[in-house]
Amino acid sequence: MLLLLSGCAGLNKAHGPATVDYSEDEASGTRTWILVNNNLFNDEYGISGSDFDFGVEKYSRGKEKARYFIRIEYKGRDWLLISGKESLVINMDSSRLAFEGCSSERQAGERDVHEDALYETDEKTILSLAGADKVKVVISGKKGSVTAYFSGNNFTNLKEFYNEIILALKEPF
Repeated sequence: MLLLLSGCAGLNKAHGPATVDYSEDEASGTRTWILVNNNLFNDEYGISGSDFDFGVEKYSRGKEKARYFIRIEYKGRDWLLISGKESLVINMDSSRLAFEGCSSERQAGERDVHEDALYETDEKTILSLAGADKVKVVISGKKGSVTAYFSGNNFTNLKEFYNEIILALKEPF
């Protein structure tokens, strides 16, 4: 739980259907909901051998206002070294959104590398992504970039997260 409190979490190692992971720390009053396994379509997959997961996170602590994050989990043969300004760019319909990461984590596996980056966002952006017609995601680092696209499942997963986690679990004022 300490990793979640500092803004990072361990990498999700298994891919399967999208789910929401929930964790709670009663001592600190921290609650976290994370959409995981929301894998994006990467037109380079098989050529570069990379893929990534586009997660969203709701983080609340006590009576403080909830915070929201986009979580990118990249896996590939080569490091991107995600960092710096505009390391996440989202082209949504006719809008361009650029994000600077607030934390990142790297791990080397036997045959691939894993990078995890976290970007602060808001409810409105999550809702806009869920209702968009087209979404293109570019994640960049010092050693390259990867482009991926939302498919029908990604939109559905974000809509469900928004409706079931963000709206249904609103904190009272």
